[in-house]
Amino acid sequence: MINLVPPVGKAKIKREYWARVSTVWLLLWAVSLLVVLAMSIPLYVLFASLDRSLAVQVNNAELVAENFDEAERAVAETRALIQHLDRGEQSNVSFYELVDGLDQISGTEVTLSNFEMERVDGGFNRITLRGEAITRGSLAAFRDRLVSDARFEQVDLPLGSLAEDRNINFSLSVSVVGNSEVSN
Repeated sequence: MINLVPPVGKAKIKREYWARVSTVWLLLWAVSLLVVLAMSIPLYVLFASLDRSLAVQVNNAELVAENFDEAERAVAETRALIQHLDRGEQSNVSFYELVDGLDQISGTEVTLSNFEMERVDGGFNRITLRGEAITRGSLAAFRDRLVSDARFEQVDLPLGSLAEDRNINFSLSVSVVGNSEVSN
């Protein structure tokens, strides 16, 4: 029966046939794109809400980190305060007790005539002693007694003080343990 259609009509029918086929294919592509779009909307909502929740969690983590840093600083300050207080309790030596202790350590062969104390933060950490020793041996023994005393860390006796043999005028410097607090 197609053979009965004139050739001009045949071309028109073929053109119409292909137009309809391409329209159906385009319509199928459009419907499939709409289905994909409709399916991606819940994914968009899901990812958007996930992104917001992750941003909230990141902010919370930053706050926790800041709080942790503040707590670390507070702990470090507290430790420093505790160490300072412990040091203060251990080294709270009165001026008079220290002078009396130095006088007792000096003995009878060493006479102390002058004390100079270097103050640091309400306490003292260095004492310069001047005096006279009867012999070089008594001065060396005085220095050794100072070194062995727990209140003192370091004793500096200049070699020039040991140059004479008798009636030695000396000047020595003593470091006090732990920056002792001065109390009266």
